[in-house]
Amino acid sequence: SHDGFTLLDLVSYNSKHNRENGEDNRDGYEHNISWNSGDEGETNDAEINRLRARRIRSLAVILMLSQGVPMVLAGDEFGRTQKGNNNAYCHDSHLSWIDWNLKEKKSDFFRFFRFLIALRKKHPVFRRSDFFPDLDHELHHPIRWQSTQPGTSDWSIASKSLAFLLDGLGAEGNPDNDFFVMLNGHRSKVKGFTAPIPRNNRRWRKIIDTAAPPPLDILEEVEGILLPSYKNIKVAPMGAVVLISTSK
Repeated sequence: SHDGFTLLDLVSYNSKHNRENGEDNRDGYEHNISWNSGDEGETNDAEINRLRARRIRSLAVILMLSQGVPMVLAGDEFGRTQKGNNNAYCHDSHLSWIDWNLKEKKSDFFRFFRFLIALRKKHPVFRRSDFFPDLDHELHHPIRWQSTQPGTSDWSIASKSLAFLLDGLGAEGNPDNDFFVMLNGHRSKVKGFTAPIPRNNRRWRKIIDTAAPPPLDILEEVEGILLPSYKNIKVAPMGAVVLISTSK
């Protein structure tokens, strides 16, 4: 699709910048549901750029670990920009071209996307072929939602916190690992989550933390950080943390 912001522009612009389209910025959709993270467009502010990188990784987690077929705009995996233009169909220029040099310049993003794709391909719990069943009809329900504490839910707009357990016993085919995903939508507030107790004496390992500096933002399953406690797991503002249950 050519409509809308690129992933980098989604965290870098509050408004569309379509003047180069020749229609005095009247074209393109106004409702982009974006936030520039503190400054409009490109910036040398290190703190803002760190926040943007965290948000890109968090949005990638939400997309790539969702059910269904993920749709990734070409170039989002290494931080392509259209300079805030959300309607670049009319351009055959730097606005619409893919700069393949970004694959090396922004290799941390590319590495992160590759990890998510490999994780998704390895674990069927992320790739159901049908809808989740009704909760009352399943002993091991494939997904369980919570807010910051197990057994609680807060779907209000003020919550800005969400977590879910993907039960490996509900995966199609062979049993899979369980996964626990925590999302913090607050712009400035760190949130503490409590994970459910893993079944069968297994343990949680942290394999993704979008607030950690690369390369510590992702860890292979056997290298994941064993959590000494399942309480008060810190998730940074606009951050995401993913745990996997393991037997060791």
